[in-house]
Amino acid sequence: MYTLIQLTKSVQETIISHCMANKPKEACGFLLGSVHLTQIRVTSFVPVANASTKPENQFSMHPSDMIPVISNNTFTIVGILHSHPSAAATPSSEDLSTIWYDIPSHWIVSLQQPVIEIVAYRYTYNNHSLVQAQYHPIPIMLIGDD
Repeated sequence: MYTLIQLTKSVQETIISHCMANKPKEACGFLLGSVHLTQIRVTSFVPVANASTKPENQFSMHPSDMIPVISNNTFTIVGILHSHPSAAATPSSEDLSTIWYDIPSHWIVSLQQPVIEIVAYRYTYNNHSLVQAQYHPIPIMLIGDD
């Protein structure tokens, strides 16, 4: 179980810029970094185009956009991220039905004003049932860029 995520300020700014540039559509992408015992350190964000037919309310990624990221063995995927342009940073039932259950963290960026909120979650499943996950927030600590 992960108890803390370290996020650099520059990656946070990149995430917010990408999500705002895609508003009113949901933005999405992968977070890269490392895992050390119970901590995740995020060192970069890779935006991926939202291929959903309903991009204002959901996200999906086209395999041709994902394959270069998920098949690269030179880095570790530590999170998957998407935005909620007009909703809270709380997982929807669709979010909790994800097939990405083995990724260490799931991030939601709420673009509701006045404050943009970034929340990371750990998803768990009862008896490995992939019907719908339970979600547990993981604290995010902003750190300086090394």
